[in-house]
Amino acid sequence: MFKIRNLISSVIIWRLALIIFTIPLGNLLNIWSNFDGLRFLAIAKEGYGTPHTYYSYSLFPLYPKLIATFSFLGGSLSAALIITHLCLFLATFIFVKLASLDLKAKHVKLALFLIPIFPASFFLGAVYSESLFLLPSLLTFYFARKNNFLLAVFFAAFASYTRSFGLLLWPALIVEYFHQEKFSYQAIFKPRFLLLLIPPLGALSYLRYISVNTSHLFNFLPSVPDKLILLHQVFFRYLRMSIFINHTSPLFFVVLTEFAVGSLFLLLLIFSFKHLRPSYWLYFLLTYLVPTLWGNFVGMPRFMVVVFPAFLFLAPWLEKQHPFVRFSYYVISLVLLFINLSLFARGYFVG
Repeated sequence: MFKIRNLISSVIIWRLALIIFTIPLGNLLNIWSNFDGLRFLAIAKEGYGTPHTYYSYSLFPLYPKLIATFSFLGGSLSAALIITHLCLFLATFIFVKLASLDLKAKHVKLALFLIPIFPASFFLGAVYSESLFLLPSLLTFYFARKNNFLLAVFFAAFASYTRSFGLLLWPALIVEYFHQEKFSYQAIFKPRFLLLLIPPLGALSYLRYISVNTSHLFNFLPSVPDKLILLHQVFFRYLRMSIFINHTSPLFFVVLTEFAVGSLFLLLLIFSFKHLRPSYWLYFLLTYLVPTLWGNFVGMPRFMVVVFPAFLFLAPWLEKQHPFVRFSYYVISLVLLFINLSLFARGYFVG
């Protein structure tokens, strides 16, 4: 149904479009390593705990370790971009195989179109761990769907060693296991149930490193929220900011994107409840709610670009809408994509 060369061509076309857009904005390589990208490169060169990386414990180690391992390929930056794009190519292939288990071919094609036009899709081609995280996430669910839980938990452990959100695959994988076992309590006593203890081992190994080498175990978090902030409070805060912030400021477009993505994905989460597999929907729910515990939608567009269940629902839903609705979504998404890419390339914090 989908030829590999066509999938590769689609990724290359998307990548070239972003590169062409950023040609006037600066160095074609360095602009892809802003913000966390610089921190990943510093960790790869110096490790954790140096003056340049002391506040980088929230960045999990698999990506910088791979960068350090393959830095002989023209330096750390080149190695990082090679790893990112290789993972993106592989993730595209696995996404098609996974999506094809549930969707019609036309919906799979539409989902493949929706991801690259998403306002934060450029992170999939930057010196960020998004593509590296997306690949084992997809493989986790793909092998779970194929009833191969040995490989599923293996890739889930890799995902949890890539970023903290990898831990959210664990409860989703448990739900998938029981879903395939018809939610029978007897499934607990099957030997393969013990495999479900493996997914958090990647994160636990990193947390052990932190506990041994730092004075505070929770250095892997940006900051621990000191009080519970409810979702409606986050929306009220963003509504107020969108009204009173300077509309000519670059920050306005960042806030606008975060607010738009936060609103859209909440609607997708609600309406997809009866349409997604229980494990998919739980993963979607957790990855949406956890970032809001800090009282904002900062990073929400970047976090959501790798939440594949949202796009599995969005594609068939959009296909049913009036052509004007679909066209409007495409235009708005593309406009926000290039605005945010421009801000990111110019050194404004996005995501």
